[in-house]
Amino acid sequence: MLLLQVQNLSFRYPNALEPLFQNVNFTLYSGDKVALLGHNGSGKTTLLNLLTNDLTPDEGTVIRSGSMLVIRQDDRLETNQTLREALLNPVLLELYQKMTTMEKAGLPDPLEYASLVHMFTEQGGFEQLQNIEEDLTALGFSLESLNESVMNLSGGERRLLKLASAFLQVPDVLILDEPTNYLDERATNYLVNQLETFSGACLIVSHDRWFLDQSVSKVLELEHHKVTEYTGNFSVFRNTKENTFKQKVRQKEKLESEISKLQETERSYKVWGGRKEKEKSGAYDKGFIGARAARLQKRAVIAKERIRGNIETLEREKLWIDKHYDISIDNVSVPSGTCLVVQNISFSYTDKEQQDSFVLADVSLTLEWGERLALRGNNGSGKSTLIKLLLGELQARRGDILWSKGLRLGYLPQLWQSPSVATAAELFSKEEAQRARTMLGSLHVKGELFYAPLESLSEGQKRKVSLVRLILSNPNVLILDEPTTHLDYESVEMLEAALANYKGTLILVSHDKYLQERLTQREVRLEW
Repeated sequence: MLLLQVQNLSFRYPNALEPLFQNVNFTLYSGDKVALLGHNGSGKTTLLNLLTNDLTPDEGTVIRSGSMLVIRQDDRLETNQTLREALLNPVLLELYQKMTTMEKAGLPDPLEYASLVHMFTEQGGFEQLQNIEEDLTALGFSLESLNESVMNLSGGERRLLKLASAFLQVPDVLILDEPTNYLDERATNYLVNQLETFSGACLIVSHDRWFLDQSVSKVLELEHHKVTEYTGNFSVFRNTKENTFKQKVRQKEKLESEISKLQETERSYKVWGGRKEKEKSGAYDKGFIGARAARLQKRAVIAKERIRGNIETLEREKLWIDKHYDISIDNVSVPSGTCLVVQNISFSYTDKEQQDSFVLADVSLTLEWGERLALRGNNGSGKSTLIKLLLGELQARRGDILWSKGLRLGYLPQLWQSPSVATAAELFSKEEAQRARTMLGSLHVKGELFYAPLESLSEGQKRKVSLVRLILSNPNVLILDEPTTHLDYESVEMLEAALANYKGTLILVSHDKYLQERLTQREVRLEW
């Protein structure tokens, strides 16, 4: 069943020199799981706003059939209801609240209560309650916590509840904007499983390559003001794109070779034509030789014009190929031997000394210089606490943390931390500015954005500024906490390449399984 049809969609922001995109066409049918990709600033969020009627297109139409639900990047469940109540649909919730109110009052009217129970059963209420319990326990919530207020939960837990509520509502079209941001491995697997059985159409904006490989069968890429459709998951899309790029390079090289040959022929005709003109002007017989030279000169001019036309045609046929610049962490001085020793550290956020009050208990690890470690564990297992202990922001109750001499520590936090300066340019010295601009340009933070107010940048653009600032500090130890959050897939791949060539020590916290597999040598898993 056709659920969403986009026809010739174009949009340009006021005062913009050119459209953000134009002539966008695609369709979504029941069961479609489609990724929407594009670098930060390419127009993905704007396109989503057009699909949801939050913006009006300059041209084109969006035809919707059935219900649509959008879960945006920062959406969380915001309610004082209990977890059970928050996830029931509105009709069932009203019946459920009447039933629980009567139960607390001792069933003053048994007949009315029986009627409520009957209606709740007929409309699938108990089945939905069972689904809620199964989903939330699979996500790590206890049965006791289902009666707690949603507002008592952390932001990450409320984000997870918002995603769970989407599948319980069963919309016809579900739009997910960066759904795996801040999710742990267990929650990401839950999301993959839910999408497998979801009967509606789903459009997903995500940079998580492993997640996209498991969940989508089609990719829409927003690039150069247009949308191109690819069949297959992320890996198939990436291979197709790479092969297309190589084919374009070969085609461009062939055309450039042909142009070079024609230009050489053009120069030869010019020289030859000039020589004949001299013969004509210097000839003794101004009749026969002069006429012949004139004819030859005319032929040379015609040939030159034909070649020039061929050159211009070939120039128009030459494909535009984006220039790719690598980002790298250079001039890193890496000592030898042991970099870090963690000896039996324990930590609690309370003054209690009971074992169950400790977030971390008797944690030990040793890390050599140049080693790469993945720090893994579900949300709440203590990863962020351990990082703060390593950074010296917290002090362990027991145990020791010993760093080697010669340490140059670089840290990328999970959340943007606003600096005291106004623009990206102010974060870099005069010596760093040119390289910073080149690196940010390769990450699609270009032109005047370098001097724009930081707060006007998108979350992805701010993330890239933080990364470039970190890279230029030349650390020999990197602690990265979810470094790919808010990044587009191209930037993730560039970061991965830079880290693959990094000579220093790496401690990585990431839900990106591909990043973990390709960059780390061993893992420490924290259990809670």
